[in-house]
Amino acid sequence: HHHSTHGASSLEEQYTEVPMSPSAKKKVLKLPHPDQDPCCQLSDYQMTPVVLAAELGRLEVMEFVLRRRSRKLYTYAGMEARLYSLQDLDNFPTFFYTGRYPDAPCVLDVLARYTWNSRLDAQLRILDHPVIANLLDKKWTYLARPLFHGQFVLALLHTAVLTAAFVTHRVARYSPA
Repeated sequence: HHHSTHGASSLEEQYTEVPMSPSAKKKVLKLPHPDQDPCCQLSDYQMTPVVLAAELGRLEVMEFVLRRRSRKLYTYAGMEARLYSLQDLDNFPTFFYTGRYPDAPCVLDVLARYTWNSRLDAQLRILDHPVIANLLDKKWTYLARPLFHGQFVLALLHTAVLTAAFVTHRVARYSPA
């Protein structure tokens, strides 16, 4: 069943119960639909508020919007686990599943594009934000590192083949007949 009380005072309102088996139930998080959430609306610059805040180097605004869009899963020993939407942070999932890169930029896009401008310090602080740092770490671990290692091995192989070809050609060319 669905908990339907008005206001955002109860954590239970954020969950819908879905039966998983006769003996167990799982609580699944309900996220607001992007059309109904003002934090997802595009500005005149075709950016959501969190992306615009990242571009302008406004860490406090970005944190506020990210936290507003997130959901608290649980608290244990003073630590809070939250679920964050990747919608504004990274466009790669959209590209991966649809094959089309979205028109609207994401936080990582604007940070990569504007790293060398006057807001460098503010953007470096954004890159140090735990959510962004965790996202970059996961992207490196599961996507970039395997690609990097594969390309590195190919480059080593290519260099070894070229070196072997050069050495054998040089030896064959200058050896006495």
